[in-house]
Amino acid sequence: GRGGAGGRRDASPAPTTAALGPRGLCSKTPPIPVDPVLFGVEIPKGSNIARGKIQLILSTAKKLRHCEILAPFDDALLAQLASCGTVQRHQPNEMIFRQGSFAEALYIVIKGAVRLQRDTQLGPYVLGTLDRGDLFGERSLLEPAERTLDAVAETRVELVTLDLAQLRRVAESQPSFEMADRKSVV
Repeated sequence: GRGGAGGRRDASPAPTTAALGPRGLCSKTPPIPVDPVLFGVEIPKGSNIARGKIQLILSTAKKLRHCEILAPFDDALLAQLASCGTVQRHQPNEMIFRQGSFAEALYIVIKGAVRLQRDTQLGPYVLGTLDRGDLFGERSLLEPAERTLDAVAETRVELVTLDLAQLRRVAESQPSFEMADRKSVV
C-alpha cells in the first residue's frame, strides 16, 4: 500500500456519525428489497422515523457489499449486520483508534484509505494501508482486547463501524448469520 508516517493530530475533531438507532437519519432508499419485520420494526402509517431507520440500514448494507469477506452474506444478513453499525467520516491524519484503547468495534473502509501503524521508540512504524472494501479491527471478534496499533485516516475516509456487542447479539440470535460469518472467515 501507500507508505509514509504522516502527521499526527492529538486534538482531532470527533468523527461525523450517522447512528442506526431508533432515531436513525433518512437517506435515499437503495435498491435492496426488505421486509420490515426482519428488523422487528412495525411501521405505523405515516411514521417517518421507522422508515428512516430502515432506509439508513439498507443504505449501510449496500455499502457493506464492497467488502469481499462479506460476499457470502445475502441481502437480509447484510441488513442485519448494518443494523449493528454506524457510518463515520474522518479527515486526513485523524485518529480512528489508538494503540492501547479497548476494542469495541470493527471497521470496514467504504471510501478513502486508512493507515495502520504501531508506536515505537523511533516513532510511528507504518504496517500497511487499507482501501475500499478492507475490514480491520476484526481481532477483537475472537476476544475482547486492547488495540495493538493505531488506525489513522490517510485520506478523507468513510467507514462503517460495527459495534461488537451488538454484532455478538445478532450472531447469537440468528444461526444463519453465524454460519455465513464462519463461511466468510474460511
